[in-house]
Amino acid sequence: MRPLDTMMRRLMFSADMQTYSAKDHVAQYEAQQQFSHALTEAATEAGLSDADWISQSSGDGRLAILPADTSETAVVGTFAHHLDNSLRAYNRHRAEAAKVRIRMAVHEGVVHVGDNGFVSQAVNTVSHLCDSRALRDALSAFPDAGLALLVSERIYHDVIAHQYQGIRRDRFREVRVPTKHGVAMNAWICVLNEDINQVEPPEPTADPEPSGPQAPPPTAVTPKDGTWNFGDIHATGATAFGPNASAHQYGAGHDR
Repeated sequence: MRPLDTMMRRLMFSADMQTYSAKDHVAQYEAQQQFSHALTEAATEAGLSDADWISQSSGDGRLAILPADTSETAVVGTFAHHLDNSLRAYNRHRAEAAKVRIRMAVHEGVVHVGDNGFVSQAVNTVSHLCDSRALRDALSAFPDAGLALLVSERIYHDVIAHQYQGIRRDRFREVRVPTKHGVAMNAWICVLNEDINQVEPPEPTADPEPSGPQAPPPTAVTPKDGTWNFGDIHATGATAFGPNASAHQYGAGHDR
């Protein structure tokens, strides 16, 4: 049993292949080979070694905890660009079903290595970011791209915003990624060797319809003084302040 006090603060990434489950067994086998080869090759070009990573593989993806001295710039810069170039070259003359295209999220935080995997909120976060609808849509918007990259808020402000080693912050778009707990996270997306800001962002996904009994519609009542009071009023869009805003007024002269 590992002691819980073996805590590490590390840079990490989660990478998944897009549309992997739609491939047949032969295509999945070949995709896994190219996925591993591309990661190793890009790491070498960036001065990294994937042999030093603490990794968990899942068939269609990999979660990697990187060594303590890993350069964040090398990962989101050189490594990401070589990975995209390698995938573009591999995909260029292949049928759509045989292509290997990757979503990757980069984050950092505290990690414990437990008896059955990682114990880490940061690991949960980077995995959630990699699986986000925003990142999937970004890669789908550029059929020739090999890699769509999403970085957490801290990575953006510490690395991307300062444009180290030619990293272009103007090629990143800020997005809000919802969580299972109802609190959205800020993150930034880049599709390598493309300009995501030249494409209109997709419409936000509508919230699911509520289940169970519905509240009765608001009712109007006439007070004795002759003035009107219209129950609860809910407004969205142009009647609210700012894009996608919501306004709520509860009765007349009441705030709750």
